[in-house]
Amino acid sequence: MTIQLPTGYKILSNTIAHVILREDLSPDLFDIVSDILSNSISNKLIPLSGGRNKIFLFKLNTNSSVLIKQYSHGGISEKIFPKLYFLSNRFLHEFYMYINILKDNLPVPEYLGGFWSKKLGFYKCGVITDYIPETYTLEELLKNNFFSIEEKYDILIKCGKIIKNMHDIGIFHSDLQIRNLLIDSKNKSVFLIDFDNAKKITTFNNYYRSQNLLRLKRSFIKRGISTDFFNILLKGYAISNLSFLAKLFSYPHIQWVNYKIRHINKNS
Repeated sequence: MTIQLPTGYKILSNTIAHVILREDLSPDLFDIVSDILSNSISNKLIPLSGGRNKIFLFKLNTNSSVLIKQYSHGGISEKIFPKLYFLSNRFLHEFYMYINILKDNLPVPEYLGGFWSKKLGFYKCGVITDYIPETYTLEELLKNNFFSIEEKYDILIKCGKIIKNMHDIGIFHSDLQIRNLLIDSKNKSVFLIDFDNAKKITTFNNYYRSQNLLRLKRSFIKRGISTDFFNILLKGYAISNLSFLAKLFSYPHIQWVNYKIRHINKNS
């Protein structure tokens, strides 16, 4: 497999792991992620909550830390082979997406590297990103009183603008949901995360926009967040509702999603 590294990164390998790291990072990270791939978790790692993926905090020094995420399946696959991906190196896919995203100035945490191992066609892999302290997911922000209602509205508008920018450059975020938008509590910056299953689409039409926006709306409903907040976000996206996509509801998938949203709203 030929790997194209951008300037400033290096690749390290042993019999267990292949690791891409930014050149200025400590080689200690190589040993840490090799242990993760061997199912041996170092006591230097601090476990964090991260949904189906395992996420750890690792302190490089007194002033900086990194996040290490090991990819895991959800659903039925989680019970069969939770950390294995057949013929799919999710890290490299996300890493190359990140390189493209950087060129278009989308706000994402800095990708510092990643790691993988392969056996009989099955990959175990993960990604290393910069740790931004005092950040909250959009869900946490809307459910709590970290900010005033006016500040929440401003952040939602900002989220909508960033999502529109992402769509305008042709990025389809396959897991666009309320927990994949991070807000820096210090300066109210918004970051998009989790691009391991994202796609670059040459002709990004309203069908793809509708899929992403409806997926995001479902996550508001699933997490018990008022869709009034979602409608504020849409104003940042520069639409007040989804009526401009009505002609697309003839697609069975979109029609079903829209029905489910109406059904949940009716019974909530």
